[in-house]
Amino acid sequence: MDSIDHLWYRGGFPRSCLAASDEASRSWRRDFVRTFLERDLPALGVTIPSATLRQFWTMLAHYHGQTWNGSELARAFGVSQPAVQRYRDLLAGAYVLRILRPWSENVGKRIVKSPKVFIRDSGILHTLLGLADREALFGHPKVSASFEGLVVELLTRRLRAEPEECFFWATHAGAELDLLVISGDLRLGFEVKRTTSPKVTKSMTRCSPFPVDRSPPWRGTDGGSVASLQSRLSLIRMKMRTRRTSGANVSPNSPTLR
Repeated sequence: MDSIDHLWYRGGFPRSCLAASDEASRSWRRDFVRTFLERDLPALGVTIPSATLRQFWTMLAHYHGQTWNGSELARAFGVSQPAVQRYRDLLAGAYVLRILRPWSENVGKRIVKSPKVFIRDSGILHTLLGLADREALFGHPKVSASFEGLVVELLTRRLRAEPEECFFWATHAGAELDLLVISGDLRLGFEVKRTTSPKVTKSMTRCSPFPVDRSPPWRGTDGGSVASLQSRLSLIRMKMRTRRTSGANVSPNSPTLR
């Protein structure tokens, strides 16, 4: 099994990613979700019932990678919009949810202005979605959004980008950048594609109002890790390497992004 698929399915928590089997990984993740809601959050002073937050967290898993729609979630959950936003911000503050803001500089286009929400760990996402194995993941409607969330997390960590430096960009006409990292004069744009046949899309060329180095990760099997697609457009292949560590709770082979 490809090491990217391994990390993707199990997530990045060491005891999940490095478990002896997929079943052991699933068991650890189920225990983590329960302990996080029933013990960790109350210890931080959160008084919302764990069952309520579990239901909301599970509901957000089905919105993973989508733009935030507070009114729709409030109707589905049976509470007010301020309540669902408070639940969202609580999970984001506990670092289990990423809120990716839209880049809203005036570029002469009708752009999407609502943030996107991502369950930050792909393994926890798959647990909340009830995916029993890898085959269930690969056949699930959220498979592409799940992979996008994984790559967004790996890229932001690799670039050491602060939350206020990370955005997405989308127009109502359909052009989109899955991740924008803007730090000073540096602007890096990424379009994530899970494909063996990467190609230039319209979204890559519709973002001409500003200079962007597009670097879409892909699941190729041949060639180098970086290849040129067009001027200012590059292709980055997802690869993994292992890093030897030490410690009582971490296996000696821990995967990292290269």
